[in-house]
Amino acid sequence: MATENTSSFTDFKFRDLLSYASPEFLADGKKRYRKVFDASKLSYVYAELSLYNKRFDLEDWELKVIFKCHPLNAEGQHLKELASQEVIVKVSKDQPIIYAHHGWGNANPGAYWTVGTYAWVAWIDDVAVGEQAFGVQSEGTVTHDHNPYFDIVSVKLFEGPSDLPHRLEDRNYTSSFQRDTTRYLWAECMIKNLQRQQEWVCEMSFMFYTSSRELKGRNDQLALLAPSMVTGDICGGWGSSTAGTWYDGEYTLEIVFMEQLIAVLPFEIGTPSRGRRSKPGWLDGLKPKNWLFGKK
Repeated sequence: MATENTSSFTDFKFRDLLSYASPEFLADGKKRYRKVFDASKLSYVYAELSLYNKRFDLEDWELKVIFKCHPLNAEGQHLKELASQEVIVKVSKDQPIIYAHHGWGNANPGAYWTVGTYAWVAWIDDVAVGEQAFGVQSEGTVTHDHNPYFDIVSVKLFEGPSDLPHRLEDRNYTSSFQRDTTRYLWAECMIKNLQRQQEWVCEMSFMFYTSSRELKGRNDQLALLAPSMVTGDICGGWGSSTAGTWYDGEYTLEIVFMEQLIAVLPFEIGTPSRGRRSKPGWLDGLKPKNWLFGKK
């Protein structure tokens, strides 16, 4: 999550600062927010600042935001800025959330961004109100049939507390869960690391959908894989610390990496339906070479 300055402001309150690469609008005005990008496909990296409008229903007003982009050194400190741009936002009194956007880069993919860590910083009235770090890697483009970063070993589901059980022996894998005892549903994606020359960051999104394709919950995870790691497990979950979040029905887990859908896994809450397929569905070319599902 983006960091924020805790100073008090009379006109607004900080909400979030997010990064993304595709300017395409999604439902509810959202973008494809990400923190990790591949240099070969990257043209612009955008920042989206959102604020709560504390003048809501009172008056129209104008806001000046300055977006600055910095490379970061190994200690996370800002180096000389790459970009600095003032953005003027006309805020309507009917607008509860204020949005400001800015992007930097080159229209030709691969022409500007190099491997490294960067940060967008949003400034208002000479105060840094929010900061979002992001990383650029260059291990190769991920497509629906090619992934140079990892092979999938397995995808499994298990129930647990809000704190992830780190020991594998504490994870009871299944695809059917009881409503009155299900707290968090955790998805474990076991991968084989194909990048053994250097460390890299894996950003993986776990999305849980109802049977009618409403988004139940989303969990984005970042994991640092060192060259010494032959395999790794990345887990994302959704639920609550007590049972009651999940209701009887059929659901689907989808896993996304580098804006590519890599696995689909159906599961159930309540009495299992006869004949329901419980194995993960794979996209062509991304099928795991050796996977196990539903076994302790």
